[in-house]
Amino acid sequence: MILKVQILMLLFTSSFVKLYSQNLKSDLAKVNAVYANSKKYAMDCDYLYFEDQSKKTPYTTVKGQIKKCNDINYVKQGDTETINTSDYSVRVNNDSKTITLLPKKNYKTPSSPIAVNIDSLAKFYKKVDFKKISNDINSYSFDMSETSEYQKFELQFDKNNYQIKRLIFYFTNLDISDDEIEKKTNPKIEIVYSKFSNTPNLQEKDINYERFLIKKGKTYELKPEFLKYKLYSYTL
Repeated sequence: MILKVQILMLLFTSSFVKLYSQNLKSDLAKVNAVYANSKKYAMDCDYLYFEDQSKKTPYTTVKGQIKKCNDINYVKQGDTETINTSDYSVRVNNDSKTITLLPKKNYKTPSSPIAVNIDSLAKFYKKVDFKKISNDINSYSFDMSETSEYQKFELQFDKNNYQIKRLIFYFTNLDISDDEIEKKTNPKIEIVYSKFSNTPNLQEKDINYERFLIKKGKTYELKPEFLKYKLYSYTL
């Protein structure tokens, strides 16, 4: 089982435990600025899926990439590629060989592909704890209420440059039952970020729809190298 995590922009608008309040606000603002203020960036990421929180070794690891160039956000997660802009969204599944083109009005895209919607999580947290992972890495861990799909969420970042190094999602009582066996588990997903660059050799054409599609008037067609794919195109 592979769980998908949609990466959104880090924001903070709620008041937290007084002891951490000022540092948390300041730290998250600085983390957010790394990505929001960059016209371009690129990084690698590994999605580590743990069958249970007690497990030390992931049962599968999926390689990914995240790129931004001006208005275009690109996320690769295993066989799936997603391109989001203010005008359209392209979803490519290289396993099922399908490409879906959606107008922005029909698909709400995040303003940035990095991190988690703290606004939403803050509505369900019970407490937040700060700790030092190492000399360079700090962490905020949010204990969530019983109504949240997460039991806990952890953000680890480099205190020197405020780049996100790791996001950890702890799920609780996730139902993975099949027709024969009823089973609940408490899985964990870790997203590990590396090789961040805010000066990548990257142009818009490298990560926009032109990688897969050709625009002809008001319609789009598959590029020759993707003719074996099925295109689902909706009016832009």
